[in-house]
Amino acid sequence: MKKLLALILAGAMLLAFAACGGNSDNGETTTQAPVAQVDVADATDLLTKVWASFGDDEKPFVMGGYGDTMVDGAPGKFDVSLAEDIDAMLGLPAANVADIDDAASVIHAMNANTFTCAAFHLNAGTDAAAFVDALKANLQARQWMCGIPEKILIVTVGDYVVSAFGAADILDNLNAKLGAQFSAAAVVVDEPIA
Repeated sequence: MKKLLALILAGAMLLAFAACGGNSDNGETTTQAPVAQVDVADATDLLTKVWASFGDDEKPFVMGGYGDTMVDGAPGKFDVSLAEDIDAMLGLPAANVADIDDAASVIHAMNANTFTCAAFHLNAGTDAAAFVDALKANLQARQWMCGIPEKILIVTVGDYVVSAFGAADILDNLNAKLGAQFSAAAVVVDEPIA
């Protein structure tokens, strides 16, 4: 029953994000190339380590992953072959999915605009600054449904990019947890949704 509910909610989120359109990007992004190696097995492991550092009272009800890899209450793997779904649900433009070889997500189970977080592992040679700029522009250009997220957070962690949008208090806590967990974490975007 839980899996059926999770699949229905995931489908509803996908349909909601599919209706997103565009507006202009007015902000500036400062980025740095990923340089430090991070001791994680993959994108799911990165998000799992950060999620485990949240106290039980800090964690909203979430789902991780997508489709066959969906899990309740924890981060999960997101199939990188599903470019349109990654765009619709996580905000990475479908054209930039070729820049990654691994992805994971953790999303608020009732309203993705309250909290959606993704970790992307960049392919060797990917221009991290261009990748972050494309991700930020795509998120800022969305026509949000079911409430507008308060802000966007994008952090590089070695050769990973962690992005999140949602309520400012949750994202501020995520930012603090990322910094505490990984010394290589560098905030490159932390701004309100325009």
